[in-house]
Amino acid sequence: MKPHNHYPKDPFNHTVYKEKDKILLHLSNDSMNNILIQHSDTREYIYPIARNQIFLKFALYSSPGAIVKITYWKRFEDERISVQPLANFHLEGLSPYYYTQLTFSESTRYLLYFFTVTIADHSYYYSPLGLTEKKPDQYFQYQYTNENDVYQIPSWSQGKVGYHIFVDRFMNGDPNNDVAEKVSWDSLPSRTNFFGGDLKGIIQKLDYLQDLQIATVILSPIFVSPSNHKYDTIDYFHIDPSFGTIEDLRTLVRGAHQRNIKVILDGVFNHIGYYSLIFQDVITHGESSQYWDWFYIHGSKVDTEFVNYECVGDYKWMPKLRYSSSSLREYILSIGKYWIEVADIDGWRLDVADEVDFTFWQRFRQEIKKIRSDTLLVGETWKDGRDLLRGDEMDTIMNYRFRTNVVSFLGGGSLDVKSFQHQMEEMIFNYPSPVHHHLYNLLSSHDTSRIMTALNNNIKRVKQAIVLLMTYPGMPIIFYGDEMGMEGETDPDCRKTMCWSTARSSIEAFTRRMIDIRNTSLSLQKGSMMHLNIGKSIYCFMRKLDDEWMLIMINPTDIDEQLDIHVSDLCLETLPQSHDASMVVSVRGHESMLIHGSFVKGTINEVRFL
Repeated sequence: MKPHNHYPKDPFNHTVYKEKDKILLHLSNDSMNNILIQHSDTREYIYPIARNQIFLKFALYSSPGAIVKITYWKRFEDERISVQPLANFHLEGLSPYYYTQLTFSESTRYLLYFFTVTIADHSYYYSPLGLTEKKPDQYFQYQYTNENDVYQIPSWSQGKVGYHIFVDRFMNGDPNNDVAEKVSWDSLPSRTNFFGGDLKGIIQKLDYLQDLQIATVILSPIFVSPSNHKYDTIDYFHIDPSFGTIEDLRTLVRGAHQRNIKVILDGVFNHIGYYSLIFQDVITHGESSQYWDWFYIHGSKVDTEFVNYECVGDYKWMPKLRYSSSSLREYILSIGKYWIEVADIDGWRLDVADEVDFTFWQRFRQEIKKIRSDTLLVGETWKDGRDLLRGDEMDTIMNYRFRTNVVSFLGGGSLDVKSFQHQMEEMIFNYPSPVHHHLYNLLSSHDTSRIMTALNNNIKRVKQAIVLLMTYPGMPIIFYGDEMGMEGETDPDCRKTMCWSTARSSIEAFTRRMIDIRNTSLSLQKGSMMHLNIGKSIYCFMRKLDDEWMLIMINPTDIDEQLDIHVSDLCLETLPQSHDASMVVSVRGHESMLIHGSFVKGTINEVRFL
């Protein structure tokens, strides 16, 4: 990358490269290498979390242990300058990621600010001018916070445990609605066979879900479709007869709500089924069909042999919908609102959300929230989901990045402790802070191999994955049967029928134990997170809320590690010597440990070997 002449030359003859929100500075001092800074006064780095509060983040790639401070003031009030240090994602300041929260006595407006970066006792200043050794005379700006600028997410989903059900494979509660081609419950799944799972089956297992301490149930699509998965919808306003009736859905939702369980439906609005009356009308009537502009068709009529229409995944049975059509928009909006009004559902999981016109999702959010403001919108995406998380589209996303990192770390992939720590920090840093405790964290889904299979049936590794799922910020989501230790490669093998054996497996007992730990710890549900370096090869992080802290340690190696834990080493503030409890613990190879304590008392309250 060549220097850009239109950026100011550094006054100390350092070579400056600037690209969007990144500054790369080659220092002439041989004792230091490169400094890379990420911050700009755009919503990705500074945003409101209340009308009088803003959250700000800053990335600094340099020698570890740098100190970053923000100097800020309100425009025209230069005499009221404030300085605040930024927190680091690592207890010892070893992470490149920094953040802070600023609170004001009035709505946040007309804010000016710059940063001071101290590295090895030498201070630099970062502003729109780049990195300099003189105080800047130009500043970053934050203009104003309006009510709708604040990212609002339903509080009921914060840190709660969810359960994802593939309806045809969970429980057959009504054999009378089975399709003629139904196979026996213990048959191997294929892409085309049916097993008879239905809504009444889920109703019959609501007590099981309550006993498992599940707070949210997410269903695979339930609307009329010729397939077992129902992702090729042909009628959005009716439930597939093999799954039940609208009254069955109402009964399910009522029963769930009586047990304080929320119900989320799967909205497949990126595409429609080939055999829907809508697409069949287009095939029959061509350009004269009222639905012609609902699809991307290249030609004057539909060619089903050479497939001249766009499809999801280039799969001809799922024609992609075209959201430049205003009538399509109104149709899909009516579906989204209908099921909230007639069945009292609590949210939508929105299939392949990152392939749908973002302006439609903005409208969808507005209309759905008018019906019920606490409706949860979950977007499916397999990549970095920031585009969906700007406060005007999704409430949260399916966090496949979490799964990818965990499987690579515990399954013999390319991530060691240090690189896993960096990947997880980057993931959290990327996403807006209001979303952190609502991220749909998962280990398996209907589109992946099950975690037991992904980790090569290594029970100790699977337990460590469950520990991470249940102790990380977000909503831990269990794919049905994972709590039983079910196995399976990717689709269709991951969609086996639920194993309703009476004997509990060690994985089920362990999962129940971890759910209970999470549900009884507010720090795990909504506390802050910070990494620590402890031992030679231990992955360690702390969750903290007010006085409560929880230390989580994962040993991914074969070697036991003995550790000397002092409460004072976990606290950013100095504790009285009388309040500094300590203990020596041994974290066995391929096992985990949780330590729970109090900062105010300086005590270690409980140690759990996992």
